[in-house]
Amino acid sequence: ITSLTILDLPNIPLAEVPQVFAQLNVRVLTLSGGNFVAGEFPTGFTDNTAISFLFLNDFEFTAPLPARISNMQELRFLFIAFSDLPGNLPTAITGMTGLSNLILDSNFGMSGPLPDGLGQLTNLFELRISNNGFGGAIPADIGNLTDLRILDLSANNHGGVIPSSFANLTRLFDLDLSDNPNLSGRIPSALVDRETQGQLALDIENTGLLRSGGQFSALGGLWFDPELAGSGFNFLALADGIVATYYGYGASGQPLWLISETIPAPEGIGASFDDIRMLNGVDGTGRLDAPQPPESLVEWGRMSLSVNSCTTATATLTGADGAVTMNLQQLAANSDSACTISQSKNDQSVTQREHAIHKQYSALTKLREAGGKVSAQSLIAVQHELLELKRWQARKAQ
Repeated sequence: ITSLTILDLPNIPLAEVPQVFAQLNVRVLTLSGGNFVAGEFPTGFTDNTAISFLFLNDFEFTAPLPARISNMQELRFLFIAFSDLPGNLPTAITGMTGLSNLILDSNFGMSGPLPDGLGQLTNLFELRISNNGFGGAIPADIGNLTDLRILDLSANNHGGVIPSSFANLTRLFDLDLSDNPNLSGRIPSALVDRETQGQLALDIENTGLLRSGGQFSALGGLWFDPELAGSGFNFLALADGIVATYYGYGASGQPLWLISETIPAPEGIGASFDDIRMLNGVDGTGRLDAPQPPESLVEWGRMSLSVNSCTTATATLTGADGAVTMNLQQLAANSDSACTISQSKNDQSVTQREHAIHKQYSALTKLREAGGKVSAQSLIAVQHELLELKRWQARKAQ
């Protein structure tokens, strides 16, 4: 038995982890789906320095993950889910620099801030610490994990802003920050750019985060129709969308100034918006050359807008002075913005498939949490499918 390298014990109840595990030369250890171990994290694991793959599911630990887990320097894959781990994540884990996958899902007793030093785990491919009780600011040094593909910090109590260092995560395919209501502020524009191009699946549902910057900020600036002299638009990119101001002439030949309600941030090239309210001043001039209180603006009519490319758009105004359609070109853009066309349909379909796999995994874990019958093999199968997709993407990029 000392020559055993793979040990998989699904659906076998255990009162405790045998100490003999410390003596086994086992590389892969999977205990799940019905195992029940109460008490501290077993020394039978941490004393075994040969383990490279540790999968624990459905345990009942009554003590925090111990600092001695850092003894497992050969560990590459650590998965602990639905195991009631309490307390903080030990700082010692930041010394396990060989880890490629760190997954701590649905251990509802875990709490406190994430430790500083996670940025030292530079070999991480996947960091999934979701559905726990972690709080506080997200460590900025996570931005040092430039090989990271998957980052899931959802369903915790994190607060504050997204570190600007996240712009360094250029290989990230999936970022889930959802269900952290205390997160606020703007998402780094580099992440919004990659989401717009179909390179990043970004979930910020049930947070206070705003998509800002990114590709849609490049739409800000002056736009005009070469066939309609003396009229045009100024698009102002805000944190939550775009405000359009129109300058031109009304039916009587008098100057016409209009301002739109906030237009939601376009999802990308090809986005279109209908029935946008356009407002004018009560005296009919708008007087957008000077600040106007909201009560001085009344509805003039409506506008539809289609974003055709980074520098072309189509707008139709319909209101008190008639209707006009303009084929707009960008005359001047924000100096700090950049616009790129979305990726090919094939690449989009791969990204959509990847996002679907993540959603499937999330659904399985939530079902398990609710008491449904979900085997550890199902969770492993989803993880395997994701890894295969990543390998395909890596080969394609070479």
